[in-house]
Amino acid sequence: MLAYMEKVFMRTEWLMNLEHQKMRVYVNLRKTVYKIKYKRFHPEYSMSHITFYSAGNAGDTALSTCIRDLFNKEVGRISWSLTSMVKPVNNKYIESMNRKSAIVVGGHGAFMPDTNENQISGWEWACSKEQYGQISLPIIVFAIGYNYFTGQTRETVFEENVQALVKRSDFFGLRNRGSVRLVQSLVDESLKSKVEYQPCPTMIARNLYPMLPDKVETGKVAFNVALDRAKMRMGTNQDVILDEIAKSMYLLSLRGYEMHFVTHCDTEIPFTEYLKKYDVKYKLHSASSWGASKLIAFYNKMDVVVGMRGHGIWIPFGVNCHIISLGNQNKTKWFLEDINALDWYIDINENPHGLCNQIIEKFIYLHEVNGSDTTRRLLEEQNKLYMITMENMKKIKKVINPTVGYGRAGSGCVGGLVGGGVIFCNIAYGFALCFFGQILAL
Repeated sequence: MLAYMEKVFMRTEWLMNLEHQKMRVYVNLRKTVYKIKYKRFHPEYSMSHITFYSAGNAGDTALSTCIRDLFNKEVGRISWSLTSMVKPVNNKYIESMNRKSAIVVGGHGAFMPDTNENQISGWEWACSKEQYGQISLPIIVFAIGYNYFTGQTRETVFEENVQALVKRSDFFGLRNRGSVRLVQSLVDESLKSKVEYQPCPTMIARNLYPMLPDKVETGKVAFNVALDRAKMRMGTNQDVILDEIAKSMYLLSLRGYEMHFVTHCDTEIPFTEYLKKYDVKYKLHSASSWGASKLIAFYNKMDVVVGMRGHGIWIPFGVNCHIISLGNQNKTKWFLEDINALDWYIDINENPHGLCNQIIEKFIYLHEVNGSDTTRRLLEEQNKLYMITMENMKKIKKVINPTVGYGRAGSGCVGGLVGGGVIFCNIAYGFALCFFGQILAL
């Protein structure tokens, strides 16, 4: 009898310990689900982002997301409201913005006259000098670029508007020092120090997304071209330049590399006709509708990227690809000046008939002969851009006002929860309650 009672006691003690363990699991899961719900859906800040966020130009779409992910990471829990850069600014628009913690304007080469041609501001965001004064919250101009092409001239309305914007902004950061110098030349002496250098966050993509797979050698090489504003970029040499680029892809394929052609905009598809001429074996990637995560993941698999587009070299640089810039505008040259890498630059209009040879020679020198040194230089400069960005984010956080309440959850975040996450968390929470309730009833 004593032995039987001892067995019953031991079994009872075991069951009590089991119940205690199950209860601990239940409580910990409940805490975790609550923490997820609170952190993501009880934001500290409600912010408006004036940007290009929809499909059409893969680089601009990726940049828009990268900016929000950077702010989410360095500022705090943010509910974002997205507004197209070219949306007309009126009283209702301003009233809506004034209910936020702050507005972020950028990035993108927004200081250009023809994407959203207007006589209100002279650049893409058609917000007048007077309307800046009606905005009562902090204005953060972030990683914008001076993007005029050869032959385009500034108008007085633009110069006056930029002066007013610099004066009104709580942070004013431009994506390269060339843009900084140029805008400083347009504003009063007392405002020059407000114009700061803020690199495009795509240039630090690996710092921004540490969970990216490690960079490994793949033997893959990607090319991108830019055919919008073709005459401004290439003048009368367009046919020669595109032919030379296609020829260089053919010669690199003969060296054993797997060739990829990626289009950031659909306007670039006609380049494939030049590839047919040389019977280039390549893979075509139409990226105009890609999100940030897909574009970054694609470039992360490339060893070398040869590109005409700004983000066609900035994103690859950000994920540690060797890059060769086919320069057709100041923005790419200014970037390479900033990172002490003008030897990674080719002016496509300087010697268009010799462009193929220039690409091959630079490829061999930078990647095949001095690949380790190229990687070392890249990582050193990338780290400098990251440190500059972190210092700027400290300044920005000081001027943003926390707000109470909900905004539109999600909006951006590579691999993050978006709007439907509230439903997901509630379902998960309900499932956990039912599941552990059944266990506890056993």
